[in-house]
Amino acid sequence: MIKSEFQEYIQNLKRDLETQFKIASQARAFKLDPSSSIETKLTYSSKSKIAAILNIPGLEEYLPQNLARHDSPLLLAADIAKQIVNGRFIKKSREDLILLALHSTLVIISQGLISVPHESIPKISIGAKSNHLTIFFSNTIRYSTGETIGLVILIADYIRHILHLNRFSPSPELINRYVEEIEIFLTLNDRLQDLRKDLIRYLVQNIGVEISGEAYERIEVKKFRNLPNITNQLRM
Repeated sequence: MIKSEFQEYIQNLKRDLETQFKIASQARAFKLDPSSSIETKLTYSSKSKIAAILNIPGLEEYLPQNLARHDSPLLLAADIAKQIVNGRFIKKSREDLILLALHSTLVIISQGLISVPHESIPKISIGAKSNHLTIFFSNTIRYSTGETIGLVILIADYIRHILHLNRFSPSPELINRYVEEIEIFLTLNDRLQDLRKDLIRYLVQNIGVEISGEAYERIEVKKFRNLPNITNQLRM
């Protein structure tokens, strides 16, 4: 009895939503707004939600074939990232495809909770001489879980392997810059778990890709300053 009443309640919500959506679409047709269509898309499954957020041609058809084959979001994210960088869905520059693959990873691993992935990862770069991959995170990545961020970095290293990019090989000064930044973060937020300096150095040397980001507030580092292509401000 309760189950049938709940299903009826859900159907009523869905019907009312679609009615309001239709009215809004009719209103937009008068072209009194900057856009003649509604930006929001209605989705009723994680598959369609992921496809709607990413808006990659052919992805919505590819997802159902592979959802059952992959028993975890990580494996699905890795598969989609591989297909993207190999040009299965869309033809773009190598950098654009990598960025799109990382955006898709954020959306898939978060099950669509991260709906504007380009705000969390605004750009990537490939070193002209070093040929290594750098990921730039923005301040909004703070609202993601540590697990999500870690898995995105893992997929980034997987992409590096696929495209035969070099491993990130940081200088001693750059390694110590990471140590200094993390020490400053720990003083700003006592809820963060403390990390040993040797562990930070080990992680930076072995992740395989460079992690960078935009300037965080107006706090500057004191010791390891004026490093190539890196702001003196604390990075996100």
